[in-house]
Amino acid sequence: MQMHAQQGGSAAKASTSHFRGTTNIEEYIRDMASRGFSRRAVSKALGMQSRKFKELLELLPEMDWVPPCQSWDRLRADQEKKGRKCPMTEGRLRSIVAARRAAMAKHTRYTAFGVTATLPELVSQFGQVTAATVRMRLAKGMPLEQALASVRSDPCGRKVADSHPWKQEAHQGAINHLERQTAAMQERVQGERLDRAASLLSQEVPPCAEH
Repeated sequence: MQMHAQQGGSAAKASTSHFRGTTNIEEYIRDMASRGFSRRAVSKALGMQSRKFKELLELLPEMDWVPPCQSWDRLRADQEKKGRKCPMTEGRLRSIVAARRAAMAKHTRYTAFGVTATLPELVSQFGQVTAATVRMRLAKGMPLEQALASVRSDPCGRKVADSHPWKQEAHQGAINHLERQTAAMQERVQGERLDRAASLLSQEVPPCAEH
C-alpha cells in the first residue's frame, strides 16, 4: 500500500513519462480520460495551461470524461482529506475504473438511421447539434433519431414559456381583470353623462323676452 501511495502521489510524473513515449497527443489524452483522470490532471501532466488545453480539446473529436467528482485525482484527494482511513489501493482503483467502463459501455454504441456507432460519430454524421445536447435530449425521453435531427431552435420539443398552461391562465386572468376595469370605467362615465343630462333637463328654462 505504501508503494502504491507513492506511485499515486507521482501520478503526474508517471503520466508525463507515458506521454514522452506517445507520438499521438490525442491518443494520450483519450488514454488518460479512459483511466479516470480529470481534464485538470491531464493538462497538468501535459504541462499546458487549462485555457490552452480547453482550446486543444475543442479542436479534437469529442471524448468521454468521468464526472469531476468521480475522477481518479478527486478520489485520491478525498482519501487524503480523510486521513487515509480507507486508502485507495491498486485493486480498488482497478475495480472503480472497471465499473466505470462497464457503465459507460452500456451507452457507448447507438443505432440510428440504420447505422450503429458511438454517439459522437452519429452526431458528426447526422447531428444538427452537439453531442451534449443530444445526451440532454435523450435524458428527457426524446427518441435518438429525433434528438439527432432536430434543430437548435426547438431543442427538446418544449413549449415556449407563454404557452404553458399556468402562464396562459395567468395571462387570461390579467386580461379578464383589465376588461372588468374597462367595463366599470365605461359604466361610470356613462352614468356621469346621464346625470349631467338629467341635471340640464331639470333646470328651468327662462321665459322668452316679449318684443
